[in-house]
Amino acid sequence: MSNPKQRAALKKAQKKMVSGTEAALRQALDRLANKKATRTDGRLTYSNLYKEADISRATLERYPKFKTELDKAKSFSGKNKQSPDSVFDKNKELMETNKNLHKELVAINKKYTLLQKKSKQEVYLLNTSIESLRKQLKRETKNNKTGLRVVK
Repeated sequence: MSNPKQRAALKKAQKKMVSGTEAALRQALDRLANKKATRTDGRLTYSNLYKEADISRATLERYPKFKTELDKAKSFSGKNKQSPDSVFDKNKELMETNKNLHKELVAINKKYTLLQKKSKQEVYLLNTSIESLRKQLKRETKNNKTGLRVVK
């Protein structure tokens, strides 16, 4: 192949193939990691990865970064697995936490209601005091005839 145009066209076609393969591998890895496999049983294995991407095993070997990412996904999913006992214990712990938080919420609501009542009482007393002072000022103004106006 000595023709430069043919070589350029071949390189362009190879780039498209590579990007298409990488895209297929990325999508397959995402489906496997999210438990949404369409062509396999969904386990995180090399075999399932190349089958899910619809490529050959040899092609997968040319993309070691996806094998590394699959290994990371395996180790991550392994840490999140829990035995039924630990799930039961975790559920029990969460229910206890929920119960305690509910008690705190009830106590806070009671405190809020009490403060609200007290503030209403304070406002009433202040308004009564203000009204009393206005009346007193009005009486004093009439008696002194100083000409001061009572502001309402």
